[in-house]
Amino acid sequence: MLVTLDLAKKHILVEHNDDDDLITTFIEAASGLCEEYLNRTYTEAVSGSDGQTDAPAAVVAAVLILVATLYRDREEQHVDVPPMVLPSTVRMLLAPYRDFCPDCLTASEGSGT
Repeated sequence: MLVTLDLAKKHILVEHNDDDDLITTFIEAASGLCEEYLNRTYTEAVSGSDGQTDAPAAVVAAVLILVATLYRDREEQHVDVPPMVLPSTVRMLLAPYRDFCPDCLTASEGSGT
């Protein structure tokens, strides 16, 4: 998880503990989606250590936006929205960090070129 529960709750303005399990599930899903989109992983944020992660601030912001979207829109997607598309703000935040060819470095190292 790239953000802590406390940070996510601050972002979505939740002060009670009733939805902690649900929000944690959304954090896990959003973190996984972002890392899958980026083709890379980051160190998890750890509660009690100021939620530090090696993920850039833009990636953390993208995770928070996805958590808020999942929390707010718990139902099926809207009719006019294409399925499996990340919100444009999330894509904009993640774009500079996306690795389009995660195996290229490994493949080129073994090719002798």
